[in-house]
Order: sequence, then structure tokens, then C-alpha cells
Amino acid sequence: MKILVTGCASHLAGACLPVLLDDDRIQQIIGIDLKPSDFRHAKYQEHLADIRSNDLVQHLDDIDAVIHLAFVVNNGNLGKQRFDRDYIRSVNVAGSKHVFELAAQHNVKTVIHMSSAIVYGMDEANPQFMPESQSLKPIEGFYYSEDKVAVEHFLDGYELQHPNLRVVRFRPHVVLGEHTQPLVKALLKQPYYFLFPDPQPLMQCISEVDVATAMLQALFNDVRGSYNLATDQVASFHLIQKHLRNFAFPLPFGLAKRCHNLTWRYSGRYGDPAWLDCLQYSLTIDNEKAKQELNWAPTLNLFDCLDATL
Repeated sequence: MKILVTGCASHLAGACLPVLLDDDRIQQIIGIDLKPSDFRHAKYQEHLADIRSNDLVQHLDDIDAVIHLAFVVNNGNLGKQRFDRDYIRSVNVAGSKHVFELAAQHNVKTVIHMSSAIVYGMDEANPQFMPESQSLKPIEGFYYSEDKVAVEHFLDGYELQHPNLRVVRFRPHVVLGEHTQPLVKALLKQPYYFLFPDPQPLMQCISEVDVATAMLQALFNDVRGSYNLATDQVASFHLIQKHLRNFAFPLPFGLAKRCHNLTWRYSGRYGDPAWLDCLQYSLTIDNEKAKQELNWAPTLNLFDCLDATL
């Protein structure tokens, strides 16, 4: 199998590429990104290209599957462009549509899109352990959430137009491991927890290696549709901090949010403040469909994932 991976310099790609290339059924992977990565492998080629450009066409010959990872996840590294909504939307939404449309034109058999559990929204109305049938609900003003939902809505029509093309959408919870996003690592390293009223909001996560394993299962099995990826366990942020250290300081959430907003406005550090806002609400997803249809299961529990990250 020959695979094209967009966003090959991303943190998630850094975790998944070695796992994919270790499989003998994969003959070659071509990586596409705006910036180079440090990854090297005998079966891997990398090219600098914009997913919004028609230059992408030259890399789609004889491609069997496209794994689409390219997305602006943490726009803090964009400088002043982090406030440019049109630019971010053009990369995330228009760029994604362009990739999918070219894949269909070049008779690619399988498209895997890395979505996110954030498409279910974050508010008190969400039930626990949401299945894939849960309605999608963008978080207004949170670019990442808005764009993930927009791409999924596009794929609804895209799948109907191309019934012979297998489309798999993964909706992972927070991905943890050696290649975890710096924003997440920074949050976990802080010696404090946020003061929320009881009941405490709950969260999950998923190991980056388990995400890669799910990709392999989707590539080599006749499956299609959406799949939640998460650990079976849930925990509050306070419990997570207790696991990571002997003592953590309680911090009023309002104070943390004001500090984050100021830091974001003037330096861009720590990412969009909307990520912090999400910690106020529980977000738990059901992983049974992935277990049943992908013959997949998380190999690390929530606390194992934390230990593998820090």
C-alpha cells in the first residue's frame, strides 16, 4: 500500500509514522507539510507543499490511501496570523476540502480524516460517554472546534457523492504520549488544579500509539464512518494532578483564564484561551464502536497515558 500523509510535520504524525512504516503491508508513505520534519525512514519521502495548492496533484499518483492530519491545532505559533480567522479557515476547511476532492479525482480508495472529540461541543447539556451518533455542536468562537465540525459536515455530502471511496473519520480525545502537543504538556506540568464546583468535570484521553493502531485497522479492514478513540477510564483534572504529583495548588479558574487571555493576546503562548475554557465541562465519549468494528481497543489506560507523556 502507498499512502499520502498530510501534516507530516505535526506532533501526531511524529508518533504515527513510525508505527505505520513498521508494517510490512505499507510499501511507501509520502508526507506533505508546509515545514520540514526531522523524521527519516527508507520507505518515507517528504515534500514541502501547501494543501490548498494544486501542487498537491503531483504527489497523488498511485496513492491507495490518504491520511489527512494537516490542521491548525494550536495557532499560537502563527504570530499575528493567530487572529486572522479567514487565513485559519482557509487552511483548515478549504485546505481539507481540496485534499478530499483531489483524492476522489485520483481514484484514491481510502481517506482517513483525523477529526476530534471536540466536534461534540463542550457544555453542561452533553451526556456522558457520547456515541458517534451524537449531534455535532461547534463551540462558537473556538476556531479549531468550528473548523473540525465544518469539515465533518462537508464529508457528509462527500461520502454520498463518492460511495466507492471509503471515508473513515477518527474522533480522538486528547492525544497523549511522547509527541503530545506542547500546550497539553505545559498544562500537565503546572503544579495546580482549577477550582470548579462539584461535580467535577471529567475528561478522557488516548495514547498516540493507540491512535496509530486504529489507523492501521482502518487501512486494512473494510470499514467506513466515524469512530471515537478514547480510554475506558475518566478522571477529573484534580485527580489527574494528584496522580502526577504529591501536592497541587488550587487555583481559581477565573484568575487562570484572565492570565491566559493576557498571555495569548500579547505573546501567543499557551494557545487559544478556548482550550482552557473547555476544561470547565465534562467531555466523555464511548469507544465501543471502534472496539466492535475495528477490532481495536486502547492498550493504555488514562493514567498510563499520563505517565507516558511526562
